[in-house]
Amino acid sequence: MALIIGLSAISQDKIIKSANSDFKNLQYQSAIKGYTKAWNKMKKNTTQKRRIAFKLGECYRLTNKPSDAIFWYSKVADKKLAWKNPGIFLHYADALRRVGNCEQAIVYYQKHLEKYPDDYLAKVGLLSCENFSDATNKSRFIIYNENVINSTEDDYSVTFSAKKFNQLFFSSNRKGSVGKDRENWTGAWFSDIYQSNYKNSSWGMPVSVDETEVLNTEANEGTPVFNKKFNTVYFTRCEKSNDKKIFCVIMQSNRKGQRWTKPKTVLADASANTGQPWIRNDELVIYFSSDREGGSGGKDIWMASRQRRGKKFDEPINLGSVVNTVGDEMFPYLMGDSILYFSSNGHPGYGGLDIFKSTLADTIWEVPQNVLFPINSDDDDFAIIFKDEKEGYLSSNRQGGLGGDDIYHFVTKKIFFSLEGIVKNERTLFTLPDVQISLLSSDGVTETHLTNNQGQYSFDSTFLIEDNIYNLIFSKENFFSVSNEINTFDYYDNHTFIYNTLLKPIPEDPILLPDILFDLGKWNLKPQYQDSLLVLVKIINDNPNLIIELRSHTDSRSSIEFNDELSQKRAQSVVDYLVSKGIDPGQLIAKGYGERVPRKLTRDFMVEGAVFEKDAVLTNQFIDNLPTNKIQESAHELNRRTEFMIIAKDYKPSSLPASDITEIEIINDSSGMAITYNLSQEDYPLIDCYINNYKSEAILDHENTASFIGEQKVIDLMKQGALSKEDFEGNVDEILKDNKVKEGAIVVIEKLRLGDRSVVNIRLAVRNSTGSLISLGNDILNEFGSYKIDDIKKQIIFK
Repeated sequence: MALIIGLSAISQDKIIKSANSDFKNLQYQSAIKGYTKAWNKMKKNTTQKRRIAFKLGECYRLTNKPSDAIFWYSKVADKKLAWKNPGIFLHYADALRRVGNCEQAIVYYQKHLEKYPDDYLAKVGLLSCENFSDATNKSRFIIYNENVINSTEDDYSVTFSAKKFNQLFFSSNRKGSVGKDRENWTGAWFSDIYQSNYKNSSWGMPVSVDETEVLNTEANEGTPVFNKKFNTVYFTRCEKSNDKKIFCVIMQSNRKGQRWTKPKTVLADASANTGQPWIRNDELVIYFSSDREGGSGGKDIWMASRQRRGKKFDEPINLGSVVNTVGDEMFPYLMGDSILYFSSNGHPGYGGLDIFKSTLADTIWEVPQNVLFPINSDDDDFAIIFKDEKEGYLSSNRQGGLGGDDIYHFVTKKIFFSLEGIVKNERTLFTLPDVQISLLSSDGVTETHLTNNQGQYSFDSTFLIEDNIYNLIFSKENFFSVSNEINTFDYYDNHTFIYNTLLKPIPEDPILLPDILFDLGKWNLKPQYQDSLLVLVKIINDNPNLIIELRSHTDSRSSIEFNDELSQKRAQSVVDYLVSKGIDPGQLIAKGYGERVPRKLTRDFMVEGAVFEKDAVLTNQFIDNLPTNKIQESAHELNRRTEFMIIAKDYKPSSLPASDITEIEIINDSSGMAITYNLSQEDYPLIDCYINNYKSEAILDHENTASFIGEQKVIDLMKQGALSKEDFEGNVDEILKDNKVKEGAIVVIEKLRLGDRSVVNIRLAVRNSTGSLISLGNDILNEFGSYKIDDIKKQIIFK
């Protein structure tokens, strides 16, 4: 028994030793067979088994089989061996990311970075998981498998080989190739160059480009690219040899009819692989991939130039660390000589090789950008070419293909855009008809639509195209214009833009005007206040619908009668000045209040070192308590003033000649306030009132306890600007729905004025059946003071 065990151990050692040799010589398929056989023979040697599991993981990683690599790496990733070997965590994480398991991959990237905090590839892996773990980042392409061209083996690296783009050359290791052997590295057959012709709206079945074994030999041939005239092909050849000193080279052959000249080597390196060429149109510059010395690590993109065709290329130049990384950069392709496409596993991406784009700007390559899904996938994506900016081909071993690497055709997806929305009045939330919607494109084209009766508008795909920026402008008379920007660059599927917009009415709020102060006992207008009144003159001229009330006041010294007359003269001096400046007297209402209305300060005043605080009322008692005569005199001066207030915005100039005389009304305590009313056709008493400074009519219904307002009156006041959506109690979206006002809604009148008296924050219930009426019942009339009705004089008199 001991002898059998000993012989078994010796046999295992031989198998492992042979597999290790194959692994060292890059013969991974043979190594896999040996390691698997040794694994199956082992029973208890745990440490040795883990070493073999790690080697198997490496073999499958290096032969591009991430799922199999994960199986073997998982057996050692959480063991002590993993901490001793610097590559296990990183390679395991990479394989996990390749199959879409970024959650687990992040765990092992972080473990690797604990030991190697500066490792570039681990950082790239983490960044890739953060930004490319799903297909939310994507490009505007549709991708198709070219089933007719592809086989169950590897098909890759397409190039156009005819001027009309109706012929393709590509690489394939399908059965029937001249090379009959398999590579020990990948197990794949040797590759040849094949062609397919486009006919009857389809690519034809591929055939070898050469049966004479001039281009295609028993070696590996592939990655062809043509010059501008399509009479010279550059391609990669890797000779069949077990000698590790034999490397891949770039060769050139000329096409003469259906025959090819004997290829000659144009680029080679005695100690590194050189291949995957791209040649500039003039054939003076060639780009390629190589693992030669002087690179960033792995395979890099290089370029070489020459003075004339047929001459030897100069020493190659590495494209630098912006393009190249410690990973692999391969399969260069240039569009327009300044936009470089290439494949890399060293820049952040989805997994495996991804395709990147870099632009040459002032001799410097810009930071490469991932061209995103669906061009890139979790698997290897490489060897992209373009027929034009919207169509091309690439190679990939992504899921769903026919074999290993497959050729895919991609085209830019046609995206259809539309735009629609509803425009409403910001104040009322009612829809606005006849709003002009202007759609201005970045190329200067303008299209204009109007909203319909429901405030709706729309633009279809006729007016909105891909990759454009539009300025959307909403405009309507008496409303502020609103604009929005629409960008159609960042969409990958059909999209409808919805812009529901609120237009804000141009404000008609009361305009604050400066005080006019007078000397004691004087009524002449001081020059400095004439300048202040010029502002008022401009405002009235710009807004000929305003009605201005001028309120003149005196201080409390002298008799009431003297002060009443003095306030009248002060008001008259202001009126005379305004009329002299061309103001229609009908826009002016002047009132003399004498000493009856002490001033209430709207801001703090600093007077003679004393502070009069905001909201202070300058009554006799307040003034008498001030410390000095100078300060008291300053307070009296503040009471001697003429104030201005906009009380209405609906003045209509008379067709009759304007009179230069404006009657000055003197407010008298003893008479109270008498307001005349008229009778409607239905014999309702109608009285003038002002709702938030807008003139209206109201029914005097003093026999009714409750006041109310009709729905149509609310709507009219909202359209005028006297009311807005903010004046309702409750959910305005429910109250102002479908261009109606909800029955029973409560609207709050901020200021209701009858004659010279005002009350604030009056609540009125809305009735839908009463049209344009406001009914003032006993509840609100009593807010203005005790009153009586004189039916003979048709007056309501407030004491």
